[in-house]
Amino acid sequence: MTDGHPEARALGLAAIVGLGAVGTVLLIACFNVAGLFLARAAERRREMALRSALGATAGRLVRQLLTEGLVFAALAGVLAFALSLASGPLLSAFSLPAPIPQRLPLSPDARSVAYTLLLVLAAGVLPALVPARSATRLDLQPILASETGTSSGAAGRARARRLFQVCQIAGSTTFLALAALLAGSFHHVLAADPGFDTRGVLVVAADPRTNNRQPHQAEAFFRGLSDRLRRDPRVRGAAASTGIPYSIGALRGTTLATSRQDCRPAPCLAAQMFVVEPGYLRAMRIPIVAGRDLADADRRPGGGVLVSQATARRLWPGRSPIGETLVVGGSGELAEVVGIAGDLAADGLGRPAQPQAYRAMRTADYGGSVVLVAGVDGDPAQLAHLVRAAASELDSLLPLRSVQTMADHLSLPLWAPRVAAWFVGTCGGLALLLAAVGLFGVVSCAVAQRTREFGIRMALGASPGTILRLVLTEGFALTAIGGVAGLLAARAIAVLIRSSLVGVSAGDAAPYAAAAAVQATIALLACAWPARRAAGADVLAVMRSER
Repeated sequence: MTDGHPEARALGLAAIVGLGAVGTVLLIACFNVAGLFLARAAERRREMALRSALGATAGRLVRQLLTEGLVFAALAGVLAFALSLASGPLLSAFSLPAPIPQRLPLSPDARSVAYTLLLVLAAGVLPALVPARSATRLDLQPILASETGTSSGAAGRARARRLFQVCQIAGSTTFLALAALLAGSFHHVLAADPGFDTRGVLVVAADPRTNNRQPHQAEAFFRGLSDRLRRDPRVRGAAASTGIPYSIGALRGTTLATSRQDCRPAPCLAAQMFVVEPGYLRAMRIPIVAGRDLADADRRPGGGVLVSQATARRLWPGRSPIGETLVVGGSGELAEVVGIAGDLAADGLGRPAQPQAYRAMRTADYGGSVVLVAGVDGDPAQLAHLVRAAASELDSLLPLRSVQTMADHLSLPLWAPRVAAWFVGTCGGLALLLAAVGLFGVVSCAVAQRTREFGIRMALGASPGTILRLVLTEGFALTAIGGVAGLLAARAIAVLIRSSLVGVSAGDAAPYAAAAAVQATIALLACAWPARRAAGADVLAVMRSER
């Protein structure tokens, strides 16, 4: 858990979801290893039977198989822990881009060691359970009588391997489909128009309560800083506000109503109130659709306000609100609507605009956290040194909390969808790799067991193409079953997280089709080599063999 801003505590739920995703990938890996253990156990049945005939108990055989699994898992756990120690720089690239640094404790501690030990235990025991269970049910006579050590249990083991493979394909398809959905959502967020300038704005934040600065002192400071910035020819406008879109913490909320509206039968319209200095909209490049901008005369109680287009549509449908009286907040303060501003996607990039309004800042509003925005024609970062120097001259006892570009400021709301898309995509890639390896192993094992059958078929006139299609059909049958199950699981999860998706819905077909296409392509590559080996078998050599 991070130790910075309290809102970072909400990342606890994301961490739990992340651990669940990692656990799912681990389970897929366990299915993969279990399938390989089953294939190896089929070759070792004669060895197990000999050990049992020489006096080894079933418990001893089980302990042997579990020990082998734990040794492999322990070696993998040591390697994974070593890689985790070197992953600090990579993980720091995904740290929360908040104004207050979020220090991530990346050094190993007792909890991380304990979690790694649990993963090692699970990865060592789970794959060995089915082979260990088979070791307790050995029928010695037919196994010892056979030259190859095979028995009637081979069909059951083959079904178990196929079941494991179907589960792997289902898991990887689920991750791929969710990654496609989240990537589409992130792309829509990046392409969305928030309604203001996201590139040419410098954001300066300060808290006048630092060193007990009084509201009138803070007002003089920010007005002086705005005046100095506006003298620079690169600055098109500068103004202060009590909050800007996508700041940590909620914007000031209020209720709006017309002078003839009674809010007792039904709640008044809930809206976001931006308390700003005149010139704020120009600096942010928020268009004024109708009417005029705020002026110094609007600082008095009852002065003019601006409403957004969404607010105008809700309160005055089909007519202009200019000159209308607006009732602001529960106190019933009256204000005249002097203009209509463009809508802002202030609740989330790419989401529908919510009702908003703007009123002019008064002296008392400078008593809390204040943000100054400067619209710049060019790179706003080049003005950072000018802002710091001017602030130090105006009031050295009022330190600036942060000076950053609007693009840097917006990295915070973009952080969650970016990390989610990368994380799920990485899990999907690992799961896809594991599923491909498992499918290759299952098909290769099936080809090895059916080599004599394929030789007989070819001796009776079957063409290599027929054998090739036969092997590929088996592999694609497993892929189809697992793929359908994975797509259904992804659809169910997408419904649960639909509130987090922007610009895409849980029912969009394109992400699922892309996941299915990727899964089918990888399955084809995984099955191609075993299928070619079966189709190219030497008939005479196969017929002479004992198998």
